[in-house]
Amino acid sequence: MDSGEKAVFWKAHFSDWKQSGLTQQAYCKQHDLKFSTFGYWRKRLATPAVAGKLIPVMSNRHVETMIVISVRGLRLEVPVGSLEQVLPVVQRNLLGAR
Repeated sequence: MDSGEKAVFWKAHFSDWKQSGLTQQAYCKQHDLKFSTFGYWRKRLATPAVAGKLIPVMSNRHVETMIVISVRGLRLEVPVGSLEQVLPVVQRNLLGAR
C-alpha cells in the first residue's frame, strides 16, 4: 500500500471512529489497529490542513532580517521581530502542544 492509499485508509477510519463514540483505544482494539499507528496517522493527516492556513502577522518594527522555519515540508519565512507572535502558533498547530 503506497502513502496515498494509506492516507485514504486512515481517513476512513478516523471518520468511522468519530461517529462511533468510542475512545481511540477502544476503536483500535475493535478494528484490530495498532494504537500508536492510529495516533501517528491522525497527527500526520492533520498537518496539511494547518499548512493551508495563513497566519496574520503584525509587526510595528521594520525588520529586514528573516528567519526560516521548516516543519514537515512547510517552510515559513518570518521577520525576526515577529517571532514572538508566530512561534507559539507554529508550536500549537504544527508540533502539537505538549
